[in-house]
Amino acid sequence: MRKHLVALALGAALLVAACDGGGFNNYQNTPVAPPRAPSLPAVNSAPPKYSDALSGLYRQPASTMPANVPVNYYAPGARSGAARAVLTMALVPGANYGKLRAYHAQVGKDAAAAVPGQGDGIAEDLQIQPILLRAVDILKQRYPWLELMDDIATAQERNVSLTLVMDIRSRLGAKAGDPTTVEVEVIVFNDKRQPISRVETSGSAIAGGGGIYGFRGAAGQALDALDEKSKALFN
Repeated sequence: MRKHLVALALGAALLVAACDGGGFNNYQNTPVAPPRAPSLPAVNSAPPKYSDALSGLYRQPASTMPANVPVNYYAPGARSGAARAVLTMALVPGANYGKLRAYHAQVGKDAAAAVPGQGDGIAEDLQIQPILLRAVDILKQRYPWLELMDDIATAQERNVSLTLVMDIRSRLGAKAGDPTTVEVEVIVFNDKRQPISRVETSGSAIAGGGGIYGFRGAAGQALDALDEKSKALFN
């Protein structure tokens, strides 16, 4: 029982002292050091060299695409081919997903080795899947018939009426006090596979609070902005 109470940190220290026979009054007169806040481990995992979001997917870089142009998909006459049904839309991963996953996996591994016992909190903060799920949910609120496809060529083979390429990139703070940033980029192609709009959002957090990098907080900001832009531009 005593081991269990000691593990409950500062609040449980009161009970442990009482069990030792000193009583509450004696505990009050005994100074107790505050629990040590978790620190951000120093790791050598540098951010990857991210490529353009459309690298290997399209002949032109995403940076050349028109930014923040309204997508009037549901407007009469917006689609050129009558044979292309509304219920065919593609969501394609951007070029940097593999780099992002490998980067977070390595940082999590290095951090767990540097600070034993703190790895679970860091791993939870660095999880990418919850961020992806929310990003997809935001886009599907505007275009409910999105289906995940490997690339733009596959979307063309499926004769889809709209293609969205979504890319997510992060740069984690190297030490406590450094900024952690997240960028979300969505490029929209029409039924002719022509790019018609590019939407980019970002978020930031300060690394070190609670011994984590702040990825979830930064990603949350970027996704909040994506939600606002998608409601304004994706019609």
